[in-house]
Amino acid sequence: MKKIIHSIAIMYFIGVGYSYAGVFDNIVDRIVSNNPDVESAMANARAETSSLASENNLSDPEIEGDYLIGPSSANNRWGVSISQSFDWPGVYKARSKANATASNAYNLMAASTRLEKRFEITNSLIDYVNEAKNIKLLEEVLHNLDTLYKSYEKGYSHGEFTILDVNTLKIERVRVIGQLRQWNSRHEDTMRSLSMLNGGNDCAPLVKELDEYPIVRLKDLEYYLSSVEKDPLIKSNSEMTNYSNDMARVASLSKYPGFSIGYTHNYEEGMHFNGVTVGMTIPVFSQRHKVQAAKDRTLAYETANMAYRVNRTSKVAAAYSRVNSLNEDISLLGPIFETTDNMTILKKSLDGGQISILSYIEGMNYFLLARQDYLDLQYRYNIAVAELTRYD
Repeated sequence: MKKIIHSIAIMYFIGVGYSYAGVFDNIVDRIVSNNPDVESAMANARAETSSLASENNLSDPEIEGDYLIGPSSANNRWGVSISQSFDWPGVYKARSKANATASNAYNLMAASTRLEKRFEITNSLIDYVNEAKNIKLLEEVLHNLDTLYKSYEKGYSHGEFTILDVNTLKIERVRVIGQLRQWNSRHEDTMRSLSMLNGGNDCAPLVKELDEYPIVRLKDLEYYLSSVEKDPLIKSNSEMTNYSNDMARVASLSKYPGFSIGYTHNYEEGMHFNGVTVGMTIPVFSQRHKVQAAKDRTLAYETANMAYRVNRTSKVAAAYSRVNSLNEDISLLGPIFETTDNMTILKKSLDGGQISILSYIEGMNYFLLARQDYLDLQYRYNIAVAELTRYD
């Protein structure tokens, strides 16, 4: 019997929610495309890549001139020279390789920002749907109370009901209106958050018809644990590890001498002299500790990536456990709320004189709270699913 109930609940959620998956994802994509943080991350990746490329050029040529004033018995002397310096030849190739690795890492960082914003937007839209469902439920309850209140107020004037009956309905209306006000306030906050995520643009036209969660067919735990490796931040950290290794190679090659070659022209005693100059830079001091610094950065990236991977894997496993637990509860409660209109049955009992107005209010509150708990189960289930499927 439990398996049958479980199957009914799953079929309900898949049947209702699955058709909304495309609509939901389309809204997420629209908002992501307008998100300023994503645009900034992409621009920063391009800027960092350009900056790296500018650092692997030859140094600028140097032009020097001199003019020497001699004693009265001698002619003045002057000279000009132009020279070009360059590192050990292997340095440029090694640095170019390192830059390509770093560029890929920066692009992956931008992709990570995009993924995180997509996850944030997904959660905000899940909040939106949850709030809309609770508002709709409370509006239905308030409508029923309004109808009853008008009927009882009229009946009271004819002596059919007591003032206690009327006051009971008044008090209950105030309580429900207070709940409705709170949910509407939360709904407005969510809309403001979505607008900020949408680059300040109004999201109301995008979400006006969104009223269901994008329930998807879930896979086994091993699939989601392995999907953690799709995280762009993990890939970015791996690339930064490779970049640090590449820079250690650059630092090692930079210990070799640098060279300069130039042309010089001097004028002395009425004669012009032309020649070539060759120089060598011995990197005795400038390259100290650079290899070790690159190795230390490699270790730092490796350690950070390991910690991040463990953290993400732990969150995925926890989300999977929550999904299964919440699904069990939803499976048991689903048929009660999805196949039976408890409020209508309760109203019929009141109209038939089987229960008093106070019993009706007590029963209404019981089923209202139970329905709200059920909506909360659905909400937490979808939040857990969003965590579980953030890399899909």
